[in-house]
Amino acid sequence: MSTKRRIIHGIGANGFGQAVTILIQLASVPILIHAWGLQLYGEWITLSAIPSYLVLSDIGLSLVAGNSLALIAEKGDIRQMQTIFQSTWVMVSSLSIVVLIPVVVIVWFIEPGQFLGLTKITGGTLSITLLLLFSHVALSMQTGILQLPFRVLKRNPFSVAAVNVIRLMEWVVATVVVLTGGGVVEVAVAFLLVRMLGNVSLWLILGRSGSPLRIGISHASLQTIRMLLRPSLASMCFPLGLSFTIQGFILLVGGMVGSIGVAVFSIYRTFTRVPIQLATAINQAIWPELSYAFGANDIDKAKKLVTKMLQFGIVLSIVSALAVYFLGETVIDLWVTKALAHNSLLLIGLTLAALVHILWQPFWVALMATNKHTRFAWYFLAISALSLLLGWVFLLAFGLTGAGYAILLAECLMFAAAFFSYNRYFRVAAND
Repeated sequence: MSTKRRIIHGIGANGFGQAVTILIQLASVPILIHAWGLQLYGEWITLSAIPSYLVLSDIGLSLVAGNSLALIAEKGDIRQMQTIFQSTWVMVSSLSIVVLIPVVVIVWFIEPGQFLGLTKITGGTLSITLLLLFSHVALSMQTGILQLPFRVLKRNPFSVAAVNVIRLMEWVVATVVVLTGGGVVEVAVAFLLVRMLGNVSLWLILGRSGSPLRIGISHASLQTIRMLLRPSLASMCFPLGLSFTIQGFILLVGGMVGSIGVAVFSIYRTFTRVPIQLATAINQAIWPELSYAFGANDIDKAKKLVTKMLQFGIVLSIVSALAVYFLGETVIDLWVTKALAHNSLLLIGLTLAALVHILWQPFWVALMATNKHTRFAWYFLAISALSLLLGWVFLLAFGLTGAGYAILLAECLMFAAAFFSYNRYFRVAAND
């Protein structure tokens, strides 16, 4: 299959994935608020943000392994690919278990609700829900491992589509549970059971795909793990940084403003990040092609792909800014089915932050696809941590609006760091 056709299929698969994400984000808000009320919705958002920290136990191995497999796909070295795959599975599974066990102990014996400001989700309900959500995240990490062989087969669009079908089914089943009177425990159970079924299905499909890669330990290698460790540890900066800027801000706003503030902030940020989902659909489709291009030492092709991503991002940013400026508050009221007391400055701040994010994302994708992201990863982590400090200062000074100012400033710093890192590496690569 040609590069163009793979990109088109990738755009379709990632477009479907982003459509699923947008559907889940946009439809969940009015459904949950209607069924549970604004306060319980805000507490659920706070609670469900915590298990995402388990993803850090991956230490970026899956991401780096996927890039490495794509970079050597043209060489056809099955033994090397099998070693990378099995080493990654062993390490990710072991680390997730090591992290999960103490988390289970802590959640079961300590009442975290008092630290999170929760009043409706407490006691046994809180503990059981957290345990179920942590287990769901652990299974989701295994889903990521099962996707890796499809990178070798150059069937990444299929695996992306399959995983998003699983996500869609999780949401459909959970929504049915909510609409039939289910609470947070029942919703968490729904997520866990659907993910288990989805993983089994993906494993069966993989067995019939013709892939030479199999889950096991016979080809696992400590030397391979060490080879992947440096870029993997750098990759860990991204989920850690995102936990600061996404989950961290939810917890910060919850602690300083309250659950109603969390609900409003979450509604605005979900709405303003829709254009990011659209840009990501394009950029993720091009990601594997950047790896293949670098594997073939075709730097010019890789730079042209980055330019295409930037052109799309600029057009999308302009259209999105105009849409939010003229229609934003009206659309949000229709979306949540009630008239909110709007904070226009917060909405504008988060909109501009999302648009800046779209403009630096292509540089990040290029660095990630080639496993040359180490320098930028540390910039990303430092800026993300700084954003929380800025958020605390600006929330004290400007109230809820300050969260938007802090996120916008952090995104501007991210753009500068991403452009500097990309330009530095690609200039060197072009001269080699």
